[in-house]
Amino acid sequence: MNKKLSNLTIENLDKLARLSRVVNYSDKIEHIGVNGYSQLSVYNTSKWYNWTRQQKQEFKSCFDTEFSNKALIGWFLKFPKDTGFLDKMEYWKNTDSAGVVLAYAICDNQEIYLNENKVEVNKGEGIAFSLRAMHEVKSKLTDQHWACLMTMSMPEK
Repeated sequence: MNKKLSNLTIENLDKLARLSRVVNYSDKIEHIGVNGYSQLSVYNTSKWYNWTRQQKQEFKSCFDTEFSNKALIGWFLKFPKDTGFLDKMEYWKNTDSAGVVLAYAICDNQEIYLNENKVEVNKGEGIAFSLRAMHEVKSKLTDQHWACLMTMSMPEK
């Protein structure tokens, strides 16, 4: 199950884009997909526990308080053009409890596949989905850039 979220304001989208340019990124892969080590995902991420208090507060201020007050973690996710992708993730498929990702597109024409269905998300738009859903990001001819939060429940809005 996934849910479209209300769009970010242009002001908040601009704040996120600016913030994403000053935080540090890592290319360390934290979760191995269904193809294991033969097809490791390629992406860069920056998580708020590596940011200053001011950067974390600025990030949180860009989202509806329903989301930011319940968020366990927030991060930026970048997939480089041509090579960036997230292998199919099914790790949480049969678990009793799994987080819900709220992902907002920082650029136009972003795509995520949820249970094999392509979901297009444009600049400022957001989508929420349970980590229990099979999810993947395929490589594209353009960069893909997301701002994400994780909560433990699907948002009501």
